[in-house]
Amino acid sequence: MSYKYDHTLNISDILVVVSIFAQSLKVFSFIGPYFQSLSEARGAAASVFRLIDEENDASVNEIDIWKENTEVIYNINGDIEFDNINFSYPSRKDVPVLRNLSFIARAGQTTALVGSSGCGKSTCISLFLRYYEPSSGRIIINGRPITDYNVQQLRQNIGVVSQEPILFGMSIYENIRFGKVNATQAEITQAAQEANAHNFIMELPNKYETLVGESGVQLSCGEKQRIALARALVRQPTFLLLDEATSALDNVSEKIVQEALDRAYKDRTTIVIAHRLTTIQNAHHIYVLDNGSVIEQGTHETLMAKEGSKYQSMVKRQQMERINDDQDDMMSTQKATEEDEKSIFERSPLLSDSQTDDVNKQTTRPLRQRFVFLRLLSMNSPEWITILIGCIMCVLNGVAQTLFAFLLTKMVEAFKYCSTSERRRHVLISSLFFLLLGALVWVLRFFQYIAFAIAGSKLTQCIRSKAFACLLRQEVAFFDQPENSSGAICTRLSSDASAVQDMAGTRLGVICEALALSFFGILFGCLI
Repeated sequence: MSYKYDHTLNISDILVVVSIFAQSLKVFSFIGPYFQSLSEARGAAASVFRLIDEENDASVNEIDIWKENTEVIYNINGDIEFDNINFSYPSRKDVPVLRNLSFIARAGQTTALVGSSGCGKSTCISLFLRYYEPSSGRIIINGRPITDYNVQQLRQNIGVVSQEPILFGMSIYENIRFGKVNATQAEITQAAQEANAHNFIMELPNKYETLVGESGVQLSCGEKQRIALARALVRQPTFLLLDEATSALDNVSEKIVQEALDRAYKDRTTIVIAHRLTTIQNAHHIYVLDNGSVIEQGTHETLMAKEGSKYQSMVKRQQMERINDDQDDMMSTQKATEEDEKSIFERSPLLSDSQTDDVNKQTTRPLRQRFVFLRLLSMNSPEWITILIGCIMCVLNGVAQTLFAFLLTKMVEAFKYCSTSERRRHVLISSLFFLLLGALVWVLRFFQYIAFAIAGSKLTQCIRSKAFACLLRQEVAFFDQPENSSGAICTRLSSDASAVQDMAGTRLGVICEALALSFFGILFGCLI
């Protein structure tokens, strides 16, 4: 067979081209699903990169917790001033929680915040801890805006005791030591004594080494609260924040814990959120909040002297409840628990319902899918030698597989010999080369898979580490969103990170091998 350039094609040449063409089509039919995996991996990578890039996104409400652009001040002290604070939860900006709120907590004094559920008391604590940033206004410590202080150092000067203390399934010693990692035994014992917990701890069989059980199930509510107070006091905080610390306790436990709190108030700037107003009668200053603003302020005596004041009505109502409590203490405990649950429930919608706007904002934000593959390669640059080895194996594998077509033609050509022995000799030689070439392809493919598997695993590990580190930098509002629940975060770290591996793992190697086979097949076909 010939054409106008006088190049003659024999049956062997045609067989080579047809074999390579058929082999390339077969390989491409197999790698079709792999391209789908690459597309899915691209989407997963964009999702993970969106999390990694969020710290540099100006549209994300995030504070500079870990950045070194704030002054490190180890001795933080002074008055705390809320100056005309307005705040709405980030996802529900149309529902104001605090409205032009202003108050001062004097240094070394106890300041109480009281009011009905949902009036913004706990939000003040969250803002002071910088879990959230105010929409407008300033929080000032000793005449300096709170944003001037390093957040880590600020929080190290704050002790917090909440309504529901969180204890870990470890010993009492370890739970208290969480307040100060390098605390000595003497410091832990002193903190327990200040919290009125040392005596009951010493009565336990293993004393400070007693395991509290999961969430402190082995201890009573009062005992857990005192251990939580000891954990807050062990670091000797300058500021003490108490968020309804005694509201869930019965009368006996409340009295014991309140005695410990009274000792803890001494020489500390304390902000108390009170459910039971009898616990804050000795406060230096009381602010009554309603609908996110201060409506009354003064001492207990001055507020009680104002006829018809909200504070006076709250105190009288609780006095009536206390009388009923004395008549039936069991009913009192149940009622207090129900009121606490109602308080928690009424505050929760501010977080859960306010997530809608941020979800819409997140969905409208364009996914960072451009140049994802190049960015993944850049992230996987420490493994470039491994990837290079894998690519070389792919090229050699592609070349080796095209040689099968040439060996096939040699075997076919063996049948042109008339002598049986001659045909047998050529067939045996071709079969031997088939065997050697097959072994070579197996070795090349083995190292190809190993190289890309290592590179893909390292990439997955790198992505998970970076994504988890970015999760630790997020503010509390980030985790209020449904798409950032614990289950969604675990999926993002496990499934999405594993899916990204397809863009630099074994499937990428198979695609490279197919491309190499097609390229060299076309090249050999043109050269024949």
